[in-house]
Amino acid sequence: MRELKSSFESRDAPPAGEFWEDFRSRADGVSRVELSRGPNQVVRLSAAVATVLLMLAGYVGLYRPGAGVVERTEIKSLDIAVEHTSVFLLEDEQDEGTILWVGGIDTEETGEI
Repeated sequence: MRELKSSFESRDAPPAGEFWEDFRSRADGVSRVELSRGPNQVVRLSAAVATVLLMLAGYVGLYRPGAGVVERTEIKSLDIAVEHTSVFLLEDEQDEGTILWVGGIDTEETGEI
């Protein structure tokens, strides 16, 4: 293993101080390009912001509390004009619905409800 390592070592390598001094002197002569926000980056940023705003507007429009819900109805009084045996009123709090069940209606006498 030492033989392999020594075969790749350069015996002519300058000391670290000389290397970095030479590196800095060469780097001073090379022009550097400053990074700036080009048109492509501005377009991408604008598209990302527009997408987030559209998603936020859609979320607020679709999922806001009470959107598209009709105000809850309430039964205050009830008159049933035909003979019946029972009345059952069920209020579903979770889905905000009301079910009115009238049982034992004799439709043979009148032919209608």
